[in-house]
Amino acid sequence: MQIRRARASDAPELAALVQRAYGHYPPRIGRRPAPMDDDYTQRIARDWVMVADDGSPVGVLVMVLCTGE
Repeated sequence: MQIRRARASDAPELAALVQRAYGHYPPRIGRRPAPMDDDYTQRIARDWVMVADDGSPVGVLVMVLCTGE
């Protein structure tokens, strides 16, 4: 397994990975967690997105710089 920076081509797989990871929360909390509705193409272009890759993405970490604005 390797950790690498996400590429634009990873966006669909990352979105699917997040759907699987958070899919059990909506019935429990009454809404969809924000990561489920994120646009991963935009995230990859705008923020620091790292991928755990084992031939295909198996994990994702999104880091967002908060500037206080």
